[in-house]
Amino acid sequence: LLIGLIVMLAIVLLASLGPSLNELARTLPQYRNYLYEPMQTIAPWLQRMGFTVSVVELNKYIDPNAVMTLVTSLLTQLSNAMSSIFLLLLTVVFMLLEVPQ
Repeated sequence: LLIGLIVMLAIVLLASLGPSLNELARTLPQYRNYLYEPMQTIAPWLQRMGFTVSVVELNKYIDPNAVMTLVTSLLTQLSNAMSSIFLLLLTVVFMLLEVPQ
C-alpha cells in the first residue's frame, strides 16, 4: 500500500511538471525583459562606484536559453532518477511477493 502511494505521488509530481515546463518555456523571453529594467537602474550606481558597464553588455550575459537548458537538464535527470527508483521499488515488491510466508 505504501509503495503504491509513493508511486502514485511520483506520477502526479511528474505529470504536473510537464505543463509547468511548457509554461516556463513560453514566458522565458518576458523574464529577460523584466531583468532589463532593474539593470537600467543599477548601471548608474555601478558607474558612480567606478565600474564602466553598459546595460547592453550586461544583458548579453543574461541568456534565457542557458537557463532553459539548465532546467531541462535538471528535469531530465529527475525523471531518470524517478524511473530508476520506480524500477527498484517494483523489483523489491516482486521479490517480497515470492518470499514464502
